[in-house]
Amino acid sequence: MVNNTANLDWPIIGNRPIVEYLKKTVVDKNVSHAYLFTGLSSLGKLTCAQFFASSLLCQNYHLRINKDFAKLPCQKCDDCLRLAKRSHPDVFFVQKEENKKDISLEQIQSLRYSLKMSSFYNSYKFGIIDQAEYLNQSSNNALLKTLEEPTPNTVIILIASTVANFPKTIISRCQVFNWQPVSSKEIEEGLIERGLPREQVYTISHLSMGKPGLALFYSQNLDSMQKIKDKFEGFLKVRKQSLADKIGFYYQFIGPKKDWQATVDGSLDFINTWQIIIRDLTLAKMNLSTYLVNHFLSGQIELIIKKTNLESLHQENKIIQLVEKRLKMNINPKLLIENFLINSHTL
Repeated sequence: MVNNTANLDWPIIGNRPIVEYLKKTVVDKNVSHAYLFTGLSSLGKLTCAQFFASSLLCQNYHLRINKDFAKLPCQKCDDCLRLAKRSHPDVFFVQKEENKKDISLEQIQSLRYSLKMSSFYNSYKFGIIDQAEYLNQSSNNALLKTLEEPTPNTVIILIASTVANFPKTIISRCQVFNWQPVSSKEIEEGLIERGLPREQVYTISHLSMGKPGLALFYSQNLDSMQKIKDKFEGFLKVRKQSLADKIGFYYQFIGPKKDWQATVDGSLDFINTWQIIIRDLTLAKMNLSTYLVNHFLSGQIELIIKKTNLESLHQENKIIQLVEKRLKMNINPKLLIENFLINSHTL
């Protein structure tokens, strides 16, 4: 058997206490039947769930030829390769289907049936439910039955951005791990370990806003990162322009012929991006420029804050929070954003 967690090679950046604890459960063969990973997107929750499953299914784990075998998971055996392609017969992935409002009862019933079947390799069986916050009342009730009567060597991992609406009966039957945003320093170290040029690392680590998954995506998709940089620069520039220009910028941002939900989503993206700009201006005004998301715009930000006071920035942020809340209440998004731009323009 493995002699320590160092042999477990999980490429997770940050949230080390959670990762080390889960590694230890593999080493000690002390695996629970249900886990709940909660936290923002792109923190590594799903990646960790997959490597946790892969470690317990890896042929190295079961062969135990000697106590010091190589990396776990090996990522070379049939089990590891199948899981990486999401085609392992003992691992079942569930998430909200495209254009659906929630995770349906039928999806959970199918999962329950699959988990009751015998393992193909006489090993563990996994049910990994991503976007678990979209479970509805019926699917939650069906899942609860499985959690109340777990079959041997069956592990369910729920992955959710929030547990605000989760039934307490579900939460109480899971080991809960709250994933946190990762420091820029940890993200930088993780990217450097992966061979990224140092000149890219600093910008990527700040733009990712504590999300290692986002940082890795930018590191592999520099065009996408440039689009994000262009977006932030556009928002910073429009703050100095006329009210008509700001309203025109908003309509250009959300695009033409949007249906209701697309307009709401686009408006949320607009207001959230604006809030990040306010955050950066506030930090710069407080001489905390080290923490800027848009560090590449620090020169422009410094010029703007010379003509800006903290009180107006705080007031603008309060308006943003109110708009964001109302956007989620089915109120006309275009009217909300126009009113926001009018109010912020007078500050």
